[in-house]
Amino acid sequence: MGVHSDSDGNVSTTDPHPLTYAEYQARSAATAVFPKIQISLNGGPLIDAPWLYPLLGLLGEAGELAEKFKKTVRDRDGRLTAEDQGLIQKERGDVMWYLARLAEAGGTTLIDDAAANLAKLESRQARGVLKGSGDTR
Repeated sequence: MGVHSDSDGNVSTTDPHPLTYAEYQARSAATAVFPKIQISLNGGPLIDAPWLYPLLGLLGEAGELAEKFKKTVRDRDGRLTAEDQGLIQKERGDVMWYLARLAEAGGTTLIDDAAANLAKLESRQARGVLKGSGDTR
């Protein structure tokens, strides 16, 4: 894959073959360096919590992504510059990295999660319940 970074850390690709979710998940896993976490709930025994670090990271990165948009609203009436778009793309990538790690902690993949979500949405659409609330509608 022809991926290039400039001196500012901006990344671009020249590869005509797009990266798949499966390839992204496999290649990005090599960069996953974080502690093994165990937790105790209500004084009970320690249990492995491989989902905790990726979940906290996801929440942090989602907050950073929201912050980028908030600043455009505050500073430029919501108008995104090319620089904003680049920064936002980096934050979306960070969100995707943590989603991949969270999927792995749950024994699935990004593509498994995407397929399950699409099936859920298409079912809701077919039943006319896209609008509304509740996870089981």
